[in-house]
Amino acid sequence: MAAWNQNRGAGGDNRGRQSEEDPGPIPSPYNFVPLSPHVFFPEWADRVSMDVPFSDGISGTLQIRVEAMTPIYIRNGGAHPEGKARLHDADYSDFFRAVPGGPYAIPGTSLKGMLRGVVEIASFGKIVGTRGRTGRVSDHRYAVRDLQNPALYGRHITETRNGAYKPRVQAAWLSRGPEGAWQLRLCEFARVEQEDLERWRGPRCRLGERGPAKSKYQQIAPLTPVRFDCGPEIPHPHSGGKKLIYRKATNLGTGQTEGVIVLTGQPSDRKQHGCVSREGKPCSRGKHMEFIFFDDSADVLAVPDSVKEDFEFAHSKLGENRQPNPEWAFWKPCLSRSDGRVPVFVLIKEGKLHSMGLAMMYRFPYELSIHQAIDNTGGGVHRDGSRLDFAETLFGRVEDQDGLRGRVAVETLLADGKPTALPVVTTVLNGPKPTYYPNYILQAEAKRDENGQVPRDGYRTFMDKGAQIRGWKRYITQPDGKPLTPPRPPAKQGGEENEDVATSFRPLPAGTTFTGMVHIHNLRRQELGALLWAISWGGGKHLRHSLGMAKPYGYGSVSLKIVEAQIHPCDPGAGGSPDLADCQKAFEETMEAWIRGVDGRGQGWSESPQIQALRTMANPTMDWPQAVGYPSLGDGPRTNEFVKQKKAWHSLVDPRIVKPGARASAAPPQKPSGKPAAAPPAKLTPVQEFLKALPELSANRAAARLKALDPGKASPAERKAVCDALRTKPGFESNWAIKSLLEPWKAT
Repeated sequence: MAAWNQNRGAGGDNRGRQSEEDPGPIPSPYNFVPLSPHVFFPEWADRVSMDVPFSDGISGTLQIRVEAMTPIYIRNGGAHPEGKARLHDADYSDFFRAVPGGPYAIPGTSLKGMLRGVVEIASFGKIVGTRGRTGRVSDHRYAVRDLQNPALYGRHITETRNGAYKPRVQAAWLSRGPEGAWQLRLCEFARVEQEDLERWRGPRCRLGERGPAKSKYQQIAPLTPVRFDCGPEIPHPHSGGKKLIYRKATNLGTGQTEGVIVLTGQPSDRKQHGCVSREGKPCSRGKHMEFIFFDDSADVLAVPDSVKEDFEFAHSKLGENRQPNPEWAFWKPCLSRSDGRVPVFVLIKEGKLHSMGLAMMYRFPYELSIHQAIDNTGGGVHRDGSRLDFAETLFGRVEDQDGLRGRVAVETLLADGKPTALPVVTTVLNGPKPTYYPNYILQAEAKRDENGQVPRDGYRTFMDKGAQIRGWKRYITQPDGKPLTPPRPPAKQGGEENEDVATSFRPLPAGTTFTGMVHIHNLRRQELGALLWAISWGGGKHLRHSLGMAKPYGYGSVSLKIVEAQIHPCDPGAGGSPDLADCQKAFEETMEAWIRGVDGRGQGWSESPQIQALRTMANPTMDWPQAVGYPSLGDGPRTNEFVKQKKAWHSLVDPRIVKPGARASAAPPQKPSGKPAAAPPAKLTPVQEFLKALPELSANRAAARLKALDPGKASPAERKAVCDALRTKPGFESNWAIKSLLEPWKAT
């Protein structure tokens, strides 16, 4: 979900943004085709064969031409450098090539996957497809840590006693048993002030700086023992007038109890005790306490496989490989040692281990997994591995140890002519997070307004037993020829760009065309018709497909055209070539007849919410009420648009209300001439980069970036431009940090 974005709207417009009280519709470059409770299972599915032809079977080839209506990029294959080095590697950013050093091309698998995605939706297929690990949708149980939503998160982690908050979780040590199975030993814990730990360890110890637990453990080694005195379990005052119930550790190094110091991550810098804001109000100190585990239990508690899987998934990075996140990567090697143990926090419910995490306020597993939420639409029909849906009969499938070969094959499509790649683009391609429930969970549709606002009685989430996913995710196609401006990577604290989260690529320009062959074997008329409908959108010449990378920023909008068809009946005595229009009509009539039989409302297939939403997102001239881009994370909760949208009770705009209108094409794509691309603009100086970014920077970020610049290396004109820009920025010159940094820039 998501997805970082430094600029508002990810290069899109700012329509739909209103006052601070109501930020307007949620900005989004994607939407969903609603999931149908019905799935179409073809009656001929059990007769599909590569060897025994249908009586009306058709074989042959279709020559396809793909035209890029916006710049397009597909990553080149092969091994690439790791880390930051990949950003400066020409092969890493190069467009896919048919052979090393050969012509640019589109892999046949990319085009086939794109067409299959359209057929799956248009033929009302199964969103999961098959069962187990071969399913198209993984059955993950996501976890949540949402401090803005006490009803969703807080009530599971804490309880209230006489107006004070007490954690429900307990401390424990995680280790491996004799046969490698995970096990726990419960223990007690006390909380300890970071300042007390720093005084105990000495002046070089600094635990209040923002960062992961790993950086703290460089100052206090893991599993460091300590003697302390443990106070009673009583309420303690904290910021905002809250009271927290816990036992507090004092007299470090000289107390009567022995325990082990446990440190957790620091989300923000700790402020000094007694600090006040410019308005004279007390500042929130941020996190200022750590833990001491002590008094281990002799009893061993087994960790069920389901809890282990939830724990490892919640403590992993996004992506296909789901590598451990920094906290789990730090602790995981300990489990490989015979005496290794890891400090964790666990929740026991009704005498059973429910979940666990590496912090007291850990990411809490939802009640429903993704498949359970899908089952709430259609009662499990979307996970029926015993029957083939339309797309499976056409493109094939794998089911456990069984499989079906597809009857559609796509060759590599070669670029026509010799197009010249555009300059390298460096940006961030984070994916959207399915845990952002205003977008990914079906909300109270009947009560939403045109901006997607939901009733204020609460959002539906994976914590609700009746929750349903919103449907098939699709990216909204951008207008033909629209200039694309993906955001630069975010700045680090020192002002330089964070290359750790960046990627780079060299797209091919709009107007580039690719040509290749699609081979079909033993397709029924309806099946060929489905393929034709997907290629041409049923004759919608103005509609576009999405192909390749960076689709959220508008890249990869393409148009498909059948240049030539050489098809023939599998039966030699059946006569001449089948008519393509008749085949497409056969598919449409098959779907119309089926849907009228299963939908009691008598609604036709072409008018169904699924087909309407699918075509809407493929239409580059639709006038979406929101900015077609990601919300901004900002510098904190007050500027985080994801948080603002939840506070305003917004959910994703319903695509069925979107109408054609103002988002017409900016300019028709130009055919690449084969001439060298225009030279990229001259690289901006550090000062020019600062001035360019200034309108989007908060005062604190502006101060950090200004501090990193050397006024002695700037020209007089640049120094004057910096002073003028900061003086005209409301509230900036009054900011003490900037005011003190600005003095050297005023010198002539």
